[in-house]
Amino acid sequence: MGRILIKFLNLKTGVIDTKECTDLDCENAASCEDQCPGFKSRNSDISVMETIYDIGDTVICDYCNKDFTKSDAKGGFIFESKAICPDCAPGTLLQIKGYNETKYIKKYCPEGMTFKNFVIGYRAGNNTVRVIDIKDGESIKDIFKR
Repeated sequence: MGRILIKFLNLKTGVIDTKECTDLDCENAASCEDQCPGFKSRNSDISVMETIYDIGDTVICDYCNKDFTKSDAKGGFIFESKAICPDCAPGTLLQIKGYNETKYIKKYCPEGMTFKNFVIGYRAGNNTVRVIDIKDGESIKDIFKR
């Protein structure tokens, strides 16, 4: 389960205000505005919705989207912030070398280690995915209706 942080930037004052909602199944989304009048979106405001998902020990290749959570496959590497699985690694490495971007490879999976354990170790406890959505002049009610 995730949580939602609603942030509003008032373009006139430059003030950012934040409200956290941990009940994603909330049927009272409309009441957020009633409870927090300062969070009502006006024409001068931008609403930002940030959803944070804790994915635990789930490991998915960022290129092919294959799930390695229960896999014993070995190999792979981290390119920029993306986990590249053992299946995608050879072809991706050729492309990376072709574009002279090997400096963006952060770490290779140690020999004999599973891709899953490698990625979990690389995360070092940061098992979250953040999704940020920004709308100009949209109300909280509108955000929750999407």
